[in-house]
Amino acid sequence: MQSFLAFTRMAIGLGFLTAPHTSATLFRIPFTTGAAIAWRMVGTRDIIIGALLYTARRSAASDPKVTDSSDHGKTASSPHKRDNRAWSFTQRALLAGVVCDAVDVLTCLWCYLDGSLPLTPALLFGAGASLAVDLGVYCLYF
Repeated sequence: MQSFLAFTRMAIGLGFLTAPHTSATLFRIPFTTGAAIAWRMVGTRDIIIGALLYTARRSAASDPKVTDSSDHGKTASSPHKRDNRAWSFTQRALLAGVVCDAVDVLTCLWCYLDGSLPLTPALLFGAGASLAVDLGVYCLYF
């Protein structure tokens, strides 16, 4: 599930980065040349978070000493000891994504309430960000 989330983030980010006009049209937001930088910034953020999540998953799988969320805090040296102080690479990547997506949900609400974002784009972005928060939280705890 984490690999799916990582690849989805990177694919959407690549779309925002390389084709901001098409992305704006897809989300039914009027596109201006000044808005291209915002679309590209969002795309860059999603690519980086997706890559962080993907590499964290691969690092944890290749290094038996790394604590990963899949073993729920057990290390190779003591399989029954749980270390609640240290977060794994995967947990940090997931948490970074969850926080970014939660801020996106709040931003959609804020922009809709102040009138700068119409209802349809606010619902599209907000629903997508909410889904990403749900997937991230699911991967973080399960």
